[in-house]
Amino acid sequence: MKIKMVIVTLVLFAAFASPASATTVPMTWKSEYLARYVIYNAGTFELLATLLNVDDVLPAELEVKYGLPNSPNVPNVPVDVFVNNVQVGNFTADNEYFGSGPKHLFYDVTGLIHEGTNTILFSGNSANNGDYIVGKAVLNYSTPEPMTALLLGLGALGLVRKRQRRKAPVS
Repeated sequence: MKIKMVIVTLVLFAAFASPASATTVPMTWKSEYLARYVIYNAGTFELLATLLNVDDVLPAELEVKYGLPNSPNVPNVPVDVFVNNVQVGNFTADNEYFGSGPKHLFYDVTGLIHEGTNTILFSGNSANNGDYIVGKAVLNYSTPEPMTALLLGLGALGLVRKRQRRKAPVS
């Protein structure tokens, strides 16, 4: 009887504790409104994002809103994007941020973010004397919700235990 209970518990634990079936909670980190900051001379701009409960296996995405200052004759600026010293992509700031409106790009950063302080770096590599704006940076990631798996496992364990008591002979 005890062996059955141990086997059922292990099967339930394996089913509910696997990452494929784990319940996740979406989390978001947003920078402040950054459009008032112009990065001059194709320079670098660094943001520090402090994240909690990060699981580096679950999906994560960085959204960037960018453009050029509304100045005439501003050259386009190629910008590289890094997360924790790993290049995740690049963009070319080639549109007016406030005139025609900013552009948005999304980068997959799964496996690159971690619990604690994360660095998001934009670098124009001083490619030219152009200025650019990073108006917003948003990290969307999922974090596991362990309580759901625990509650489901305990509920199933309770049902097994109740069934065992019904089958037990009355003395």
